[in-house]
Amino acid sequence: MASDGLPSGFFQLSQERWHRGTSVHVAAGGAAWLWACGAPSSPLLVLLPDGNQVRDFLWNAESLWPDVGRLHLEEPSLTGEGARAALLLQRGETLSRWHRGGGLLVASPGALMAPYSVHDRLFPVARGEAVGRETLLRWLQETGYERVDLVWAPGQFVVRGSIVDLFDPAYRLPLRLEFFDDDIESLRSFRPEDQRSVATFDRLELHGIHGRSELPPLEAFFPAEARLLLCDPAKIETQAEAFSWLWSRLAEEESLPPLLPWLDLAFTLGRLPRIRIEKDLARSALRRNILPLPSFRGRWRDVEASLVQWSSPWQVTVFSRNAQVLLWARERGCRTVEGSLSNGFQDLDNRIVCLTDTELLGLSTPPSGGRSVPREWSDQIHPGQWVIHEDYGLGRFLGVERVDVSGGTQEHLALQFAEDRRLLIPTAQIDRLTPHHPAPGEEPEPDDLRRRNWKKAVERSRESAQETARALLEIYAKRETLQGFAFPPDDALQEAFESSFPYVETNDQLRAIDDVKRDMERPVPMDRLIVGDVGYGKTEVALRAAFKAVLAGKQVALLVPTTLLAQQHQETFSGRLGPFGVEIGLLSRFVTTATQRKIIADTAEGKIDILIGTHRLVQKDVDFRDLGLLIVDEEHRFGVLHKERLKERFPHVDVLTLTATPIPRTLHLSLGGIRDISLISTPPRDRHPVITVAGPWRDDLVRRAVARELARGGQVFFVHNRVRTIGARAEMLRRLFPESRLSVAHGQMAEGPLERTVAAFVRGESDILVCTTIVESGLDIARANTLIVDDAQDLGLAQMYQLRGRVGRRSEQAFALFLYPDDKEISRESRERLEAIAEIADLGTGYRLSLRDLEIRGGGEIIGTSQHGHGADRVGYLYYYKMLEEEIARLKGEERRETVIEVRIPASISEGYIPQPAIRLALYRRILRARNGSELRDLALELDDRFGTMPSGVAFLLALARLRLLGATRGIARIVSGEDQTVIEGDIPRLAPLLLAAGGWLLTEGRAFGPGGSPALVDLASRIDDGNADESKKEGLHRDVFQGGEI
Repeated sequence: MASDGLPSGFFQLSQERWHRGTSVHVAAGGAAWLWACGAPSSPLLVLLPDGNQVRDFLWNAESLWPDVGRLHLEEPSLTGEGARAALLLQRGETLSRWHRGGGLLVASPGALMAPYSVHDRLFPVARGEAVGRETLLRWLQETGYERVDLVWAPGQFVVRGSIVDLFDPAYRLPLRLEFFDDDIESLRSFRPEDQRSVATFDRLELHGIHGRSELPPLEAFFPAEARLLLCDPAKIETQAEAFSWLWSRLAEEESLPPLLPWLDLAFTLGRLPRIRIEKDLARSALRRNILPLPSFRGRWRDVEASLVQWSSPWQVTVFSRNAQVLLWARERGCRTVEGSLSNGFQDLDNRIVCLTDTELLGLSTPPSGGRSVPREWSDQIHPGQWVIHEDYGLGRFLGVERVDVSGGTQEHLALQFAEDRRLLIPTAQIDRLTPHHPAPGEEPEPDDLRRRNWKKAVERSRESAQETARALLEIYAKRETLQGFAFPPDDALQEAFESSFPYVETNDQLRAIDDVKRDMERPVPMDRLIVGDVGYGKTEVALRAAFKAVLAGKQVALLVPTTLLAQQHQETFSGRLGPFGVEIGLLSRFVTTATQRKIIADTAEGKIDILIGTHRLVQKDVDFRDLGLLIVDEEHRFGVLHKERLKERFPHVDVLTLTATPIPRTLHLSLGGIRDISLISTPPRDRHPVITVAGPWRDDLVRRAVARELARGGQVFFVHNRVRTIGARAEMLRRLFPESRLSVAHGQMAEGPLERTVAAFVRGESDILVCTTIVESGLDIARANTLIVDDAQDLGLAQMYQLRGRVGRRSEQAFALFLYPDDKEISRESRERLEAIAEIADLGTGYRLSLRDLEIRGGGEIIGTSQHGHGADRVGYLYYYKMLEEEIARLKGEERRETVIEVRIPASISEGYIPQPAIRLALYRRILRARNGSELRDLALELDDRFGTMPSGVAFLLALARLRLLGATRGIARIVSGEDQTVIEGDIPRLAPLLLAAGGWLLTEGRAFGPGGSPALVDLASRIDDGNADESKKEGLHRDVFQGGEI
């Protein structure tokens, strides 16, 4: 075996080496494989065991091989969706691109074995050329595109008046074609998540979905002089066999095209010149001395000690997106690269060390991919759904119907009440409807349209809301009298720290951060609740608040419910704040008694800036020299006693609470106004909803779920919450999966073994973790994307939600199974919770789960500790909280005044403009729920972009919404309008300049008379300005829509 003299890159090896399939040993993985190979000088196919390693290879290539074109041949999902015609075409197009352009193609064995197709028909389109809209629509249907309401996935199209949206699988983003008669007036791409345009094009070719009946063989796509890099061949073969087995099981249930057999694929690949990277030294002919690095995870003293060992002639390069880390590295003589790798390594032959954020900070930041959920998919009202109308009570929404009104037709919402009596209400009243979620299996009784019972229920709820509002304001007033610390505004160091955040903040995150800083800078103690789903960025809000407190000379306490979460936070905070000289302490049962004594002493002396711990933090022997901020993570996990003890000890300290599923009482207080709340509801861009199943235990279901995860190189959480029988469950899984690495963790284990077991799973050294709910909080493992919960009937909704949050934290599709014994009768409440966790499975649902939990359990009194309250039970929690907000605003003298508008002119979204009823209703709700003129202006731009030029009815609807919101600010109390005349009541002297400028208005005392018809009100609305925008800004926003982006 040769260990010396190996060229620095595989492409410097002789042709003979490549044709013989020489094996090379590289001890480190990930980025080290690209480093050992060197940038390819001819087309290269890289075959890796699973999708996670494929993702990491592409990520590493972005930094190490920036000039090499990169293509990803995606492995189809094993859910039945993987065989959709559009996805087969997408895969075939990727192969065709590699054949035409060469470069790098990265794939797993499943991706190469899976079926593909090649387009049979093309349709050229060009801006300014006549195409024929109907001709295009016929072609789309003939070639396999699916007509839908909203374009979201490859192979879909939708028609809205003059606009056709379609998702050609050959392109990364869907396309929007805007017609003028038969001419294409505009050709642009758009983002599926918000449906807004991104970039414009002059010409493109559209690809039909149906593929050719006769397909070229896989080797026909290999470019001339193509080579193959096999990374861990033994694991590749194991994964190929597992993928084949799973595909065959899936094919038994669904009609799937056959796979290319692994032996045939291996024979085809064997014709390519190739190099094999082996992890086993004994199986290798050559060796590159490239070793993995230890994980420092914020231990900066250890990093500096290692830098001393790597002194000249060693060369140390730091890859990071963290500006402060790069500055720290440059100050110590390291080379720096602003970028990221999946992992670092040390090249002993060339005396080179590459350090990354993975080793230094304990975090990795792969480039974002995937798509977020379109906003129209959330908050919809569907036919058949139970709803509450504020005036009429509980009924069932039947759908949309057209009604003759004033010589024309208008859409109305059809509702069904008691005795099958129907009520038609204008679409403009959709904001008076709130969805109602009855318990599964329950059939609610609709209200009588005579409204006698409903009126009484509303009166009782209104009285309850008034009492609650008064009590809350008393508490609020008492809190306002407390003297807190007013933190200073941000300085340059705070800005430098925030610029080191390795991700792009979401708008919700930025709003939450601004809310927290504004609270901290007031001289009144902060009491803010941050609600956001797991992985949505709450920790970053806490980090910025903590650093702001430390810069002001204050100490910070971070209280967490579990030891594992405390340890993870300690690593995260040390990694981010360590370069700024912030001292972090940890108190938990993983810390020795002697170390705990030292940390407690250092905290009392002010040497510890941030102390992180479990309930140990609230014990009497822990004192702070100058505590300024208390952060409570996962508040619902703490009992009332712990929280009350904290309030007694630190009455003047700012309090920041982080939670994904607030307990009902917390939700009461936050919505009621006694606690300020910030909601982070925007998911990271590459996040997918977790596919959730709740049902009885089935051996085949569990076997398939585990096998599917292991086949793609992932890890599995298996939660069995009984220590007495957890060993038996682990043995069962060992028998089913003898080749997998399995470990067991539970809270009754000694600290050392428990910590080592969990740490090994985090590092990927075991495949299945059989555990109790000790993992409910705190573990963030990118490769763990299947969760199986045994005896789930014994868990609460918040617990199940937190457990589900352990998976699906990256771009991989995740799965969660909540199972109960198939031979056991479970309670009605347990069944409701299981159905709720499966039903509410989309992104950003923690806040909604709390509302659902309220409906299942009962709300609890808002003041006091009772968990079984009243007030909202009859009218629904959403309507009750609306009442509560109104009453608090009234008592505080902050009632929101709106102009009363009575019009006898149609104002609607026509079917010709937006044919899809669900999309029309969603947009009605957005227009009517807008809170300011800026939201309405942005909505107008969006409508123009997505649906084309607005017809007069839609422009009139937006104008009415603007007048209702902003008219009161200009003195308009009431508007009555018809086709012939408009009457305005209000502060006429104040309105005089505006009306006189418009012309045609007669002004009298208390009233103004002007022209009727929708144009007059549209003109009036355009003249009302809330000081936030003008016409030039509108034009600028419109231009911004089409800047940048790619297809």
